[in-house]
Amino acid sequence: MVGRFDLGPLLRAVINGVRKRRDSGDEPPDVRTRVVLIVVPAVVGAAVGITNTDVAAADQFIAAVALFLAALLAVFGQIAAWRDRLAARRRRTDGVALRALDETIAHILFSIIITLVTAVVLVVRANLGDDLQQVGVTGQVTARCCAVVAAAGFAYLVLTIWIVTNLLWDAYERSGPSGDIE
Repeated sequence: MVGRFDLGPLLRAVINGVRKRRDSGDEPPDVRTRVVLIVVPAVVGAAVGITNTDVAAADQFIAAVALFLAALLAVFGQIAAWRDRLAARRRRTDGVALRALDETIAHILFSIIITLVTAVVLVVRANLGDDLQQVGVTGQVTARCCAVVAAAGFAYLVLTIWIVTNLLWDAYERSGPSGDIE
């Protein structure tokens, strides 16, 4: 894929960044969280597809996704600035705080991509209209696919917010005086 569109490095940063920071000093991979980040959105999407659930009021979801995207972009700047200030300190800091912020940034940036995909899917669904009988079988299949992708996207975003909140707490807790190395 063309370099600027290659999401591989970002995806690797998300996957490799998921570590057990609170449990031990060696930070082993957090396999359970990695599995949850993949399985839960897949199960949510599958449930929506199996039950033939449609996206009612896709325009309202588009507004929610737009607000979410704006918040992600704003928080990215704040966390990047926090990381720079933490790295520039004269006193040494526990590297866990910096690594937690690095993982947070990777999650936020990947969530921006997921949010964009979800927004595009919701726009497609909104343009199909409310009467799916009019758009035929292709439109009905498209609507179902849109609902599956949107549901999986929202599930991933909810999980990411949960993870990012905990990562920010870890970074905050370890960046103060109690996190300094003497």
